[in-house]
Amino acid sequence: MSDGFAIAAITAVLRARINARLVANNVGAVVGNFSVSAIPPDLVRGTAGNDPTQLNLFLHQVTPNAIQRNRDQAARSSLGQLAKRPTLALDLHYLMTAYGAQAYFAEVLLGHSTMLLHEEPLLTRQQIREALNPPPPAPPLPAPITTSGIDEQVEMIRISPESITSEEMSRMWSALDAQYRPSVAYKVSVALLESTLSPGPALPARRRIIKTIPTVGARITDLRNAADGDPTITMASSIVIEGEGFAVSGLSLLFGGQAHTPQPDQIRASQITLPLSDLATAPLPGLVPLQIAIDSDLGDPPVAHRALVSNTVALPLSATFTFTTTPVSERVVDGVTLRTGDAALTITPAVGRRQALQLSFNEIAAPAGRAPRHYAFDAPRDNGITVPNVDTTTTVTFRYRDVAAGDYLLRLRVDGVDSPLGVDGNGVFDSPQVTI
Repeated sequence: MSDGFAIAAITAVLRARINARLVANNVGAVVGNFSVSAIPPDLVRGTAGNDPTQLNLFLHQVTPNAIQRNRDQAARSSLGQLAKRPTLALDLHYLMTAYGAQAYFAEVLLGHSTMLLHEEPLLTRQQIREALNPPPPAPPLPAPITTSGIDEQVEMIRISPESITSEEMSRMWSALDAQYRPSVAYKVSVALLESTLSPGPALPARRRIIKTIPTVGARITDLRNAADGDPTITMASSIVIEGEGFAVSGLSLLFGGQAHTPQPDQIRASQITLPLSDLATAPLPGLVPLQIAIDSDLGDPPVAHRALVSNTVALPLSATFTFTTTPVSERVVDGVTLRTGDAALTITPAVGRRQALQLSFNEIAAPAGRAPRHYAFDAPRDNGITVPNVDTTTTVTFRYRDVAAGDYLLRLRVDGVDSPLGVDGNGVFDSPQVTI
């Protein structure tokens, strides 16, 4: 497998093979002295303002290989120790440019070079070894490049032409701050770079323990508030989870990845009823991912291992709050008094630094002939959290601006989930209410 010198080694092999082809085809008899380089185009310099007779390879971009990029991700044990060496798969993108001291010299160099890459699009292991270890008098390469290991990597190195539009080529040469010369683009794929980290081999197994588990785990089909007719779920609610495959040992609920084990009397074969107040730690309000996990005891002594996980459903958890308002200023516009102030909310459960919070004002009992007024205000940056390494808060202060004087219903939206509203005996929303 290749190491960190592989990219330089591939460039050196391409340069050496192109130079060998030009020499073998006696190109020098036509163009005179020439050279093959691998430097940025802006460093190619001639004498007395004339171009040199030179073919240049420039590695202008390196990208992850689309096929191999996920083949061999770094793997670590449950203790964080490296279990296998990670491999980096890269595609190399070259720009091959020809320079000529006289008319047609650039075309001669480019023609022979492109024919080589067309006739021999694969770099064989023998070709790589010969190019990296040429007989004298070729200038020697640094030893680490000659032993980079690209000749031993599993995948063969393939060279293929790339199509670059005139607009893209123009932008590239403008960025290089160099004069455009005849150029052809190539992609070289794939360079497999293996880490030099040494994984620690695990100890051998002393004995095998075989245990059977169901091939199909639990499945959630419905989630609702246990209080019939109430669509809103808060931390004071009980939820009903319906589905199948619940009558198994080792069952737990995952609220955003946080595990909770229901009491046995809360579990039936196709239904689980759980007061959210049973949770040791309340999840953040909003859409909470809910799953059912089944653990199985394995090992000696037995240790619980995560065996099966159900499908994921979204638990719309609404925040509740109490508030106080503090007036700051007011002004009158077209006979309407507009007020600005602060609304300080104490929120249950706590909200996160990165959650999206919005406070809405809905006017109550608007006069006939005018639509009710409505306002919405976002929370301050980071929801007002200024202490480093603190990610949650139960208090957020909103600044409301130019709200017309009147009575309003307040709603708090957290990540798209609204807080509940109270209703009066006629089923009309009436709380929480604020007078501005």
